[in-house]
Amino acid sequence: MQSDRAANLHDYRMSLQASFNQLLLITVPQKRPMSDPISSEVSNRICKHMNKDHADAVLLYARVYGKSTGATAAEMRSIDAHGMDLLTQVDGVGVPLRIPFDRPLQDAEDAHHTLIAMVRQAREQ
Repeated sequence: MQSDRAANLHDYRMSLQASFNQLLLITVPQKRPMSDPISSEVSNRICKHMNKDHADAVLLYARVYGKSTGATAAEMRSIDAHGMDLLTQVDGVGVPLRIPFDRPLQDAEDAHHTLIAMVRQAREQ
């Protein structure tokens, strides 16, 4: 009788452990990879970050790549695999501007590296 009780207890513990392991697999949040495709959500996240933390770089993109030398301000409105859409201010007027990339971007990580490379290149000019 003691061995039956021990066996039942062992089975109960194993069942609890299996349930706990399944729960962990379901509830542990996963980190978001930077390799997300460039969806509208990713575009919004990139634009918000660029406009908040790198407004000088966005203006530089407009002046150098968009050849909008008279731009006094620029806001990144969207980004996709083929380019970025900016809204520039020229003589107090909002002017939309599309800046194409030199190749299609694969994902958010590729966009990150491309935007950094573009600003570095623009600063050298």
